[in-house]
Amino acid sequence: MTIIGIDDTDSADKGMCTTYIGHQIATKLIEEHGATAKAYLVRLNPAAKHKTRGNAAVAIHSNCDLQTGKEVTHQLVQKYSYPDDPETNPGAVIIDVPPEGEPDRIRGIRNFTTRAMYELLEIDAVPRIINKYDIETIISEGNGRGRIGATAALAAHATFADFTYEAISYRQEDNYGDTRAVNADSVARAHYSHYPEIWDNYDPQTEQTVCVPATPCPVLYGIRGESRSTVIEASDMIESEPTVGRQVFVTNQGTDAHIKTINPDEVDNNTGYRLRAEVIEAPTTKQGGHVFFTVSTASDKTTNTEMLPQADHTLQVAAFEPTKRFREPVRKLREGDVISLWGEYADELLKLEKFVIHSLNTTKLENPTCETCNKSMSSMGADQGYRCSNCRSTTETKQEITIDRNLNEYQYEVPPVARRHLAKPLIRRGDPP
Repeated sequence: MTIIGIDDTDSADKGMCTTYIGHQIATKLIEEHGATAKAYLVRLNPAAKHKTRGNAAVAIHSNCDLQTGKEVTHQLVQKYSYPDDPETNPGAVIIDVPPEGEPDRIRGIRNFTTRAMYELLEIDAVPRIINKYDIETIISEGNGRGRIGATAALAAHATFADFTYEAISYRQEDNYGDTRAVNADSVARAHYSHYPEIWDNYDPQTEQTVCVPATPCPVLYGIRGESRSTVIEASDMIESEPTVGRQVFVTNQGTDAHIKTINPDEVDNNTGYRLRAEVIEAPTTKQGGHVFFTVSTASDKTTNTEMLPQADHTLQVAAFEPTKRFREPVRKLREGDVISLWGEYADELLKLEKFVIHSLNTTKLENPTCETCNKSMSSMGADQGYRCSNCRSTTETKQEITIDRNLNEYQYEVPPVARRHLAKPLIRRGDPP
């Protein structure tokens, strides 16, 4: 089996899309060379600084011979990529492996793929992997950065445990840059007829179409879901401008592949984490509509075996304005709530993607009520108790009352329009941990 890896062929300003080049390679191998071609869309660390948007690489698995794979890939990457853009550094690599089993080369590359998910790899990390595992470079233009994602994509099929599918339909070239003509009602019908087997294509609360990008690239729309047949069926329901092709990708989108449990020794910047914690400072909304609160993993309530490495085991959490209605339940959290959080950690801040409530603090202390007069008592000063201004009776402590939190012990997530490609929708999660 031949595996081709491609990355960094697109341009933020001029468009293009690595998936489109992958589609062109797969199509040519099938139609002109009679080969098989299975396409993988591989999302890597979403915190990568040099990504255009979703930090995607593509891998093509084919039964073509190595030389054919090299020639087809070289021709089409050269034809469709934008190497004249200083921020575009196309990379394409290729290996041949046995069709069955997991050879040593793939096992070795898997470690690199994992690092590309959790770290910000530098270009100089590539040559050692290339040389050690006999990976051939087809194209490396610019500063060579494209070979990072291209190399990582080679072992994606053997690295990630969970996969979903996306059927991407492509535009006619004359329409690039123009407003996309996709019938929103047809997207809604596809959603309602196939949900939850498809997801993040339509937001029923806002009636917003999510599967149609706004960038000047060849993608017209992409339908995400649980199986190849389902995304094809849903894609067939979409009414739109003419398309010039469709590619179904196996992908790690919607799987939380970027999330790992807190390590007790070290928490790295620009990495996704999940942790269980107690809210110790209630949320506040700051300028711009961003919401911040503080949690601790050291609480007895969390029963954690692994805690944040900071001396006080605390962390500030943020729900930023683009997450829109997600901030509403975040604002309702209060001290004493125990939750699990998912998000990207950077500079001692966790950028919240979703949370699950394990227990709510449903009590609060307030000035006691006079049993005789049924009036609220007033404080007589620090540590001096409380007195009724009417009958002058006193008591020493506040009273504990039960409050309605107007918040369920439930799961909350950012809306589809704000969700990262890799973030796992709660509809896929089943019962919370």
